[in-house]
Amino acid sequence: ATENTVNKFSEVLEFKRVDICSPDFVVNLINIKDSDDYLKDLSKNTRSQINRSLKLLTQQGSIELKQAITRTEKNLYLKEISKIHIKKWGNTQFGSGFSNPIFTKFHSDNLHADIEGEHCRLYSLNLDNKPLAYVYIIKNTEKWYFYLSAIKNNRDNKVKIGLVIHTLLINEAINNGANCYSFLAGEARYKRSMSNTPVSLQELVCFYRPTAFPLCREKLRAIKRQILSLYSDFIKSSK
Repeated sequence: ATENTVNKFSEVLEFKRVDICSPDFVVNLINIKDSDDYLKDLSKNTRSQINRSLKLLTQQGSIELKQAITRTEKNLYLKEISKIHIKKWGNTQFGSGFSNPIFTKFHSDNLHADIEGEHCRLYSLNLDNKPLAYVYIIKNTEKWYFYLSAIKNNRDNKVKIGLVIHTLLINEAINNGANCYSFLAGEARYKRSMSNTPVSLQELVCFYRPTAFPLCREKLRAIKRQILSLYSDFIKSSK
């Protein structure tokens, strides 16, 4: 939530809590003509990694950023994204959204309903027509939002597939007249290195009325945080 939005809600509802607070990384595309112009804003190390990766890939074959246009292509991309995403995140703490059929159907319906790709798009980075990675973009006229990616394993650790596909997508966003490419919330080294603006914060703020149940629930949450904090301190002191 933006500070202005939070302030407006605070005028009506006094009680609130912050459920999520996370850094947000953005690429400002205003006055950026193309990807070469964008790369000038990045550190020498990041620029070097991107250029080296592009060079190594082009030595192996022809690289192409391809958008899924037809229903068949969208189904294929989404199926591949789901497979890679579940393999990588399925057994982690939060799992993969693609393990949930409701989640998958929601995004499938959105992609098929948006025939012209005005609000959501799927892209594939191909090497000689073989996919290396996929990215799901949510967009409007002025802003592109990176929603998620699915990157296949690459044996050459000098080739940074993620940096390459984001660079090509940023160039695509520029060509489509966007003035912003957002990596959305979530700390990640590549997001920080590819952003050309100071980091900001995104918050998920929950407002509630001061009735008995919400107040009791917040009190229990506060007790839980205290217990977890004491337990953490105990573990540290016992080491």
